[in-house]
Amino acid sequence: AFVTVSYLASERRKVSAEIGDAIGAAYTKIVEFMKTEGLQQAGPPITINTRWDDVGYGFDAAIPVDRAPAKELPSDSPVNVKQTYGGKALKIVVKGPYGGLPPSYAKLEAFMAARGYDSAGPSWDEYVSDPGTTPEADLTTNIYQPVK
Repeated sequence: AFVTVSYLASERRKVSAEIGDAIGAAYTKIVEFMKTEGLQQAGPPITINTRWDDVGYGFDAAIPVDRAPAKELPSDSPVNVKQTYGGKALKIVVKGPYGGLPPSYAKLEAFMAARGYDSAGPSWDEYVSDPGTTPEADLTTNIYQPVK
């Protein structure tokens, strides 16, 4: 299971600093919730790309946790609990600044088209390196794309 906070930008061309700020704010909410519930982080933080089109960019910021919370969340909670994807997925390892992610997604889409893969759901980015303590050139991000 993982704990999530959703975000939807109203326009697609948000600058990366704004998206980075939104991701950071979402992780702050998640960590506060985890502390309140006594949950432990069970893997690197991720963002699940829920929308990327002409209308906007949306994502669920998520942190894998050791277990689900003991009690059900209220319907108005900004934090959600979801199950981790468990099927077949392609993976790309990206080294360097987050600006390298869009070209990597383009390569992934070309690979999928050339090999006949169909998407089986939204892609996600796994942040292996902590951007607060890792130089940009040394960042590692794993991109996953569920496939049929």
